[in-house]
Amino acid sequence: MRVSFSLSLSKYNLNRRAIAACLLATLGAIGTSQLSSSALDKPTSDGAHGAKGSKVKVSYDVRSLHNDGTSSKEKSAEVMWALAKSDKFEMAGVNKGLRDQYVAGLSHLYANDVNQRLANCFYTQGPRAIWAGHAQSNGEKVHINKFTGPDFGGDGPGLAATIDGIAFMEESLNGKPYLVVGQELGKLMPYQNEGVPMVATGADLDKAWDDFGGQPLIVAVNAVTHMFMADEDIKAMHAENNFMGGHVVIISERRDRKEDKGKTSQHEYKLLNSWGCDDTGAPRNGWVGADELVSAMNYCAEPNQSDLSRQPTRAVSADGLPKPGHNKLARGNDGLSLNFDAKSVDWNHGSGVQDTSTGRDLEDEDGDRGLNTADSEADELKQHVDAAAEGFTAEEKTLVNEAITQILTNENDKGVARLYPISDKDKAALLHQANRLFTRSKQIYAQGLDQGDRNRALVALLHDSANPDHINQGSHNTCNVTTIIKIDAFMRPAVQAKRFVDMYTNANGDQTVKMPG
Repeated sequence: MRVSFSLSLSKYNLNRRAIAACLLATLGAIGTSQLSSSALDKPTSDGAHGAKGSKVKVSYDVRSLHNDGTSSKEKSAEVMWALAKSDKFEMAGVNKGLRDQYVAGLSHLYANDVNQRLANCFYTQGPRAIWAGHAQSNGEKVHINKFTGPDFGGDGPGLAATIDGIAFMEESLNGKPYLVVGQELGKLMPYQNEGVPMVATGADLDKAWDDFGGQPLIVAVNAVTHMFMADEDIKAMHAENNFMGGHVVIISERRDRKEDKGKTSQHEYKLLNSWGCDDTGAPRNGWVGADELVSAMNYCAEPNQSDLSRQPTRAVSADGLPKPGHNKLARGNDGLSLNFDAKSVDWNHGSGVQDTSTGRDLEDEDGDRGLNTADSEADELKQHVDAAAEGFTAEEKTLVNEAITQILTNENDKGVARLYPISDKDKAALLHQANRLFTRSKQIYAQGLDQGDRNRALVALLHDSANPDHINQGSHNTCNVTTIIKIDAFMRPAVQAKRFVDMYTNANGDQTVKMPG
């Protein structure tokens, strides 16, 4: 069955909303190439929902993904230094904001899954565009027809950067969209998925949280608000008629409000942002009031609208979201598109890239080796890492051992109980996937990856699975898929690790990876 989404803007008077919409529509959405247009079906949501068990093609070109699109590792910044200290890169090191190999690989896997199943599109990373010595793009583009086909222009993962695309991906992986959108933002970005609620008040957000079962949710926000940007940055953006920054974040838990009284809700939520640290060194995570967050979800800078996303008293809360500083990686237009050039795309929901098989599980690799206990899987993993021939640095060994301890004890890097504990079987399954990176090293190297790539992939897999709140998007417009990675690192780390390892160890030559639900 072929279906289409209507993702173009509704007609508004020429006001700040329209200006913001036009600016956001350029974010990896409207193609610069001349592409043939196909007649689309009338917009409908019938059948436009994700199904588990998809097959997806990805590119294993080490130069296009694992070296940040550069010709050599020496020139690549993000995946080389995301988890390693370096004097060469200011944002280097754990949770500073760079994107590691685990997030890079899964981002491309998930974005390609959305683009290939909903349309004939492929997500790639190549060299960044440089002009006058400065990067003009992050090198990631959506291509039509094949990996090397005409691109849509701009940096961004295409359909994965839309409300319907995010919802489709979450439904495919987890059965529900786990996404909420502000009522005002929803007017700017019409979407078809009826399972995505629009909220106007903090009380509405509370209801959505309860309806989704009280688990982490993706929240669409306007990043050009007091909650996310320093006042001087907001003023500068408004002076350039830029009033909207499409972005998504995670809310991971809820508690009773600690300070003041909310307008419609007495709850607050733990907000996790994938921007990494500001220039103050503070990561962009913390507690926010429900009503304040909903203000950031709905603020469009209309003359009669106030930005209530941060009340002055919130800045003094010890565990509240820190007062925004400057972030060298975050962008105003950050990965949520208001418009996609749907006429350029043939929408193929239900096409041959789907595989509805459900028999795969976490134990079926490597000659029926089977799944051992978590402790025995951990012991085997430590033996691999300690072997001199495997080439791990002392810093990498430390990160691996810390992550293994955190996984086994269900504690985070601060020694606090893990928010969503991992069962004993899933601990074993997660560590088993890490061991597959050693038992199937030949298949990894057949992809054009080397031992250093494998080692960085292992460190990133373990660290991010143990510390989901450390997952960052780096200098890429991929908050859309990064939030999905973060949710599954919290809730289904072993299954997500299998998707990643399957991608790394696929050596059958057709670049096709199965994604178990």
